[in-house]
Amino acid sequence: MSKIALRTGHAPGTGANGIIDEYFECRSIFETVRDVLIHAGHEVIDCSSLDQNAKQNLDHGVNTANDSGADLFVSLHLNACVEPNTGYGSECWVYSAGGEAQKFSVFVIEGLRLRISMN
Repeated sequence: MSKIALRTGHAPGTGANGIIDEYFECRSIFETVRDVLIHAGHEVIDCSSLDQNAKQNLDHGVNTANDSGADLFVSLHLNACVEPNTGYGSECWVYSAGGEAQKFSVFVIEGLRLRISMN
């Protein structure tokens, strides 16, 4: 079992708004990911914040993850492209290359790729 810190990327009313509401969509993804991780036997720490200030919101998530002693910190975001139909795909960012986080990020991206190609 791992301890996983999980965070929605923005508070309500912040983040991308337009075709979709980033907070609402990320919260839905958060709940699904949380449930899957718990079902797999992991402990999940909710590092989300309702703070409207972006810096304070991110600081809360990072500090909560660090203070919890989490093995992994996942912050969920949705990105947009300025030019329609120019950006596709997913990304996983890691703090430093070569460790367990990078292995996990490759696993996540590969899993997304396989899942999307099946639909």
